[in-house]
Amino acid sequence: MGGEMGGSDRAQELPARRRATGRAGPAKQRGCGIPHSTDHGISQPPGESFTQILERLKPHDHLCLLYQSREEWRAAAVPFISIGLKRGEKCIYVVDSSTAAEIRAYLGEEGVDVAAVERSGQLSVLHETEAYTREGTFDPERMIALLTVEAEKALAEGYPALRVTGEMTWVLRGHPGSERLEEYEARLNSDFFPKYPCLAICQYDRGKFDPEIIQGVILTHPLLIQGNRVYHNFYYIPPQEFLSARRVEAEVQRQLDNLEREEQIREALQREKDRAERYLDTADVILVVIDSDQRVSLMNKKGCQVLGCRAEEIIGKNWFDNFLPERYRKEAKARFNKLMAGNIEAAEYFESPVLAKSGEERLIVWHNTLLIDRQGIVGILSSGEDITERRQAEERVRHLNAVLRALRNINQIITREKDSQSLIERSCELLIETRGYALAVIVLVDENGDFISAAGAGDISSQEAWSALLKQLKRGDYPRCFSETLKRDKPFAVLGPDAEECQGCDFAPFRVSDTSFIDRLEYGGRVYGMILVRLPSEFAQNKEEQGLFHELVGDISFALHSLELGEKRQQVEEALRESEERYRAILELGEQAGEAVVMLQDDARGEAMHVFASEVWSKMTGYSREELLNMSMAELIHPRDRKAAMERHQQRMRGRVLPGLYEMTIIRKDGSELPVEVTYAPSSYKGKPANVGYIRNISERKKMQEQLLVTDRLASIGELASGVAHELNNPLTSVIGFSDLLLRRAVPDDVKQDLKMINSEAQRAAQIVRNLLTFARRHPEEKEPVDINKAVQNILEMRAYEQKVNNIEVRTDFAADLPEVIANSFQLQQVFLNIIINAEYFMKEAHDRGTLIITTERAGDFVRISFADDGPGIPPEIKARIFAPFFTTKEVGKGTGLGLSICQGIIAEHGGRIYAESEPGRGAIFIVELPVPAADSQRRKPS
Repeated sequence: MGGEMGGSDRAQELPARRRATGRAGPAKQRGCGIPHSTDHGISQPPGESFTQILERLKPHDHLCLLYQSREEWRAAAVPFISIGLKRGEKCIYVVDSSTAAEIRAYLGEEGVDVAAVERSGQLSVLHETEAYTREGTFDPERMIALLTVEAEKALAEGYPALRVTGEMTWVLRGHPGSERLEEYEARLNSDFFPKYPCLAICQYDRGKFDPEIIQGVILTHPLLIQGNRVYHNFYYIPPQEFLSARRVEAEVQRQLDNLEREEQIREALQREKDRAERYLDTADVILVVIDSDQRVSLMNKKGCQVLGCRAEEIIGKNWFDNFLPERYRKEAKARFNKLMAGNIEAAEYFESPVLAKSGEERLIVWHNTLLIDRQGIVGILSSGEDITERRQAEERVRHLNAVLRALRNINQIITREKDSQSLIERSCELLIETRGYALAVIVLVDENGDFISAAGAGDISSQEAWSALLKQLKRGDYPRCFSETLKRDKPFAVLGPDAEECQGCDFAPFRVSDTSFIDRLEYGGRVYGMILVRLPSEFAQNKEEQGLFHELVGDISFALHSLELGEKRQQVEEALRESEERYRAILELGEQAGEAVVMLQDDARGEAMHVFASEVWSKMTGYSREELLNMSMAELIHPRDRKAAMERHQQRMRGRVLPGLYEMTIIRKDGSELPVEVTYAPSSYKGKPANVGYIRNISERKKMQEQLLVTDRLASIGELASGVAHELNNPLTSVIGFSDLLLRRAVPDDVKQDLKMINSEAQRAAQIVRNLLTFARRHPEEKEPVDINKAVQNILEMRAYEQKVNNIEVRTDFAADLPEVIANSFQLQQVFLNIIINAEYFMKEAHDRGTLIITTERAGDFVRISFADDGPGIPPEIKARIFAPFFTTKEVGKGTGLGLSICQGIIAEHGGRIYAESEPGRGAIFIVELPVPAADSQRRKPS
């Protein structure tokens, strides 16, 4: 394949289209079934046979067959009749140099039941003396009359058309009238074919006829068969010109016209070639042509940039030997050879790396198209997109999502596990199961730093190595990284493959060649141990990765702290059951654990009266201890929990043992609510039954649970956003690319406006996908001067149909001298679209119609955009929450609660603000204010 991508002679290979002559000839009037082309040949799709081309011939087509061998003659003449018989047409074959028996035999080989079609009258095989030279002479009028009679007879018998072919060698015998052959062929084009549904092939043996006769034949046939091609004959002269006295002049003019057309076509092709080359160099994808010899015959500018080479360093080189990593070459070559042989189909989409001049590998996603000419497959055209950075980003997101899933699962087991060893073992397993980390090790120590236990999961080299490490830890012989983590002020560390702490360490083999995070498990000043995880080195310096690890460390530390408190509380409860006299000591122990301790007893004053209240309980409630000793616990419990709590108290006072912990809410002295966790143990006081309660402030835990819910949602959003970006980017890229191509063509203005809208909206859709990814992890966006009035108007045009069908009237009051702002136009349009859609929704819900008033104005150093609707308004109790993530008042399935939160983030990132004003029942006004750049505030808008 050469620099022309495998193209051969233009007159033979380019798609066929009839050349305009400037004259309305009969061929055009007949509308023949062969597609017209800018070259001489009929359009022949790759792989289409000559028989399939003949099948596209239609009634009114008049062809000449110029053959040089018996094989060429048979390939055209016999299928021509066979096709007509299969279509139910009446067929006539006129023999001369062949015999009728030969024709019947050839048709039989084509699968035709010759005897049957002859008996039915559908096929007639005549000798030329029965047609052309009746009475020993040739008379054009008589022959045309014969054809007319046969055509009318065929139609009367119900045939859709007449199909005729005749061997013309009888002309060579010099019958009287033979000199009128050209007149006959020309008159057929005016007196017969335009009037009757007949198609015919006149057969001429080039080896027997003089060139002068062949030239006349060419001039009188609109279509011409030579070899295995059917041509639109631009040498053809209409009969009124051919038969006129000025025929020679007409021929000269036709030749001059053809020269002019050829030059116009050549110039058009050159312009198209230049345009294609410009497109190839401006396309943001790699375009490469590889010929059947595995050599590169074309490479565009983008491909050169990716490979880091000049075009001359690429063209002519073996693609596989020079530009693929060695490990892929053998398999890729074998597949390519099968592709060239036609044994397999080209893959529409696949990913593979290329090798740049620098030695760097770049990951490319390829789309392939086979290049085919008449000889078969001659090469392949591949377009490729460099997705190296995108794949790395996707891998980072995937890894972060895996860690988030592990974190979510660990937080779920924290509430179930009651044993520290089970907790750390299950935590290690979860960190590996989600593929967040390749190795996880947790070591627990007591308050003196002495080893208690350990757990590990993942790439542990062998059980023997793990057992040896446990023995080392039990001896107190900690690896250096463990010891320093337990001692240093800032315990977190990133350990690279060649970290100083790992030199000569027995634990180093567990870390292989990746990077590790190590940190101390600590809560409230109490050190519980350390944790080490192994992860790919490329993620180690990512701040989000480190942040998730810190969150993981905090959650496990808190869980260990809670288990320790639970163990202490269990010890206290057992001591209470053993001895009433020791309850004071147990109360003190409860307070040491940070829990409030109370003793409740029924007496003459009422049920569940305080007979003891610790100082911690006094601080929790806001009441003094003296006030509490004159109060019932029922007075402190929130009304919604009061009945159930008092029923439990009564059952315990009757001697029934109730299981476990339960939560409730108390009302503090200042009226605020406080969530607490309570457990009670039976006791006695002054010889009467009593309940000793241990009460923990769980407000911080509740906050953590709410944060975990948000984390869970963000994890799900992260996974969803990654999938959406991958699935949508490819079709969106196609939409943007092809609409760009169409915009470069000469299309009507109204179509061009539609294409612009398609292109703009496709780019906006791609931007929205990126904005969803940035919700949890924002990045700087490109900003440029934006005409706010135009941005709002674009959104209104897009929503015009929905607003019309939903009875929404829109009024605008745009300031004419509004300055531009520096912003990301796609993000601003997302904000405006979200506000407008919300207004439409609530107005329609309220009264099935509405009026939306949009105003823009200059307000000091800000541009203010106001969206006022006449919907139901915003209730005061939710107004402060409308910009919170996941808060929505819409029905389930109609809102995610993310829209206004994302809008607020976008406007804040632009240095502006967004807020709402509303009175219930009188609609709402959403106001967006964006700063005007100081240096550009007076700049005139471009005309």
